[in-house]
Amino acid sequence: MSELDSESKLENIFRPNAVYAWFLNKWFRKVGVDSRLVNDLPTLESNVADHTLITSYRGYYLILNEPGYYEKIRKFTKDKIVNYLCSDHHSGMSEHRVKYFDYIFTQVEPHSNRDEKYVYVGWGADPEYCYPEKSEKAVYLDCLMHGYYNGVHDHIYDMYQGVLPRSDIKLIHPIPVYRGVQRLGWLKHQKLVRGAHFYCLTQPGEGGLTRIEAATGGALLVVPEAFSKLRIISSLEHRVWKTEEDLIKILETPFSARVIRKKALEHSWEKTVDRILGFLGD
Repeated sequence: MSELDSESKLENIFRPNAVYAWFLNKWFRKVGVDSRLVNDLPTLESNVADHTLITSYRGYYLILNEPGYYEKIRKFTKDKIVNYLCSDHHSGMSEHRVKYFDYIFTQVEPHSNRDEKYVYVGWGADPEYCYPEKSEKAVYLDCLMHGYYNGVHDHIYDMYQGVLPRSDIKLIHPIPVYRGVQRLGWLKHQKLVRGAHFYCLTQPGEGGLTRIEAATGGALLVVPEAFSKLRIISSLEHRVWKTEEDLIKILETPFSARVIRKKALEHSWEKTVDRILGFLGD
């Protein structure tokens, strides 16, 4: 369940949770599982699915706030109702999720002190769309977050804005989803990501779709020290900076896009689907 349905097209997808749904559905089908995309407001009859997997933020919001919504999902689900998230750090809502879901699948390993319903399944980037396509040296600057975290991380963005214009590197800086502004569609966005040699983090989130996509496309992750302990970073090729000198040195150092891509491809939607099926059973 997501904002998608059987009529949805990849070229019309914008949001990460819809991308998750699209590629999970694709790879379930590839391994022979009868999977379908269902909108957040389903019109299904009872007992049409063995399991229901929810990726959308809206779906979870409706579970909490729409009377009878959860009961409707339970009616057409024979067995498990599960949720898919970046991590088990989710705005203090963990106890509510545990109440409604049989499992909460995460992109990164859950903290050991969390409920046993939180289980790691991983994530990936589809190699059909995510691959190196580089020419002019370019850096992808993660979406504008100045002021977003009450100013706590503004110095990071300020450092990028101070250093990048002085470097001889093309800047890729797409419009973010922020206060209702719709960013570039996912397919068009991938053309930008494929051309990046560096991917500069500005956000502390532990998962991150564009991070795995950029790394699969051969881009080196450029990580502020404040975000260097994020669990997802250790599994992808990256360099950590603390000072302006560190950042400049990273941007001047040559690297192998092939090596970066190979490491990123250790993650995949196929492995993710296999882990999910292992928890859901036959």
